[in-house]
Order: sequence, then structure tokens, then C-alpha cells
Amino acid sequence: MPSKKIILAFIIFWGFFSLSGCEFNWRRYSSKEYGFSLLLPANWEEVEERKTVIMLRASRDNATDRFQETINVVVTEFPTDILLSTFFELNKEELLRVFPAAFNIMESNIFAGRVFGKLLTFDGRVEDTVLRVLTACWIKNKRAYVVTCVAEVKNFPKYSRLFKKVLGSMRIH
Repeated sequence: MPSKKIILAFIIFWGFFSLSGCEFNWRRYSSKEYGFSLLLPANWEEVEERKTVIMLRASRDNATDRFQETINVVVTEFPTDILLSTFFELNKEELLRVFPAAFNIMESNIFAGRVFGKLLTFDGRVEDTVLRVLTACWIKNKRAYVVTCVAEVKNFPKYSRLFKKVLGSMRIH
């Protein structure tokens, strides 16, 4: 019979995994061309989108679900160096142009391994649907890396841990 310490260790280990979002199936996506990798939900559908390196969409929860949650990665190469602060502000301005009545706007720092980045979070309305947008930006070697996660605000709690895991798993090589 296993000792109480082994059983307790297993319970703690299992609790850590379930709290960290591991109930989802994950796959590591790597791009040698752009020099990055990150974890993505394995059961999300990959969507062809010419402006992205990769874009995924969740399946609809039910017939009345009007928005499919998305994750996309865009990499932009610049001919000269660009500051993260400059790129972040340009990206923010563009997003706020798309969502002119954005609210709950928050900025914070984020890391992709050892690469410092900036995270923008806000809510915005598209017709009669309110979306929560999380977009993280990093700069390395004249490349800008942007990972964006979007969900309906009412469904966001369901996807919050998943999005945090995706963003936290980003590694730029």
C-alpha cells in the first residue's frame, strides 16, 4: 500500500496540473523560419489566413455561439531596428482604430523566455458582441512577434487559463 506521503504528493501534483490548464490537449508549434515556438490547443482548427504565421479557431460551443475564439501569430520583419515601445504603440493605435469604443484598456509586461515584451488587454464591441482581446508584442533581431487571443467577454473565463498558457509558452529563439 502506498504511503500517505506518496498519496499526498500525487494529489498535490494532480492539483497543480489541473489548475495550470493541463486538461486541454496541447501541441508545440515551432517555426524555424521565424525562430519561435509556443504551445497551442491541439483540438483547435487551423485556419488559413495570409497575414498570419498561424491562426487557430475554437469549435463553436453551441448553435447560438456567435463568435469562435481565436489565437493568431503574426511575425513582421523590418529593414532596420525598431524599438518595442514604438512598435507596441503603433500596434495599439491600429487595434484601437478597429475597436474605436474600446474599454477596460490595460497594459503590462510579458516575457517570451528571456525576451521582454508588452501585453495589451481590452474589451471592444463588434456589432452587438463584446470581445476581450489580449495581444502580446516582442521584438528580436528586427522582427516583431505578435500573439493575439480573442474571446467573447461572456465566455472569457472559460478560455482565460488557456490563453495565459499560450502566451506564457511563447519562446523566441
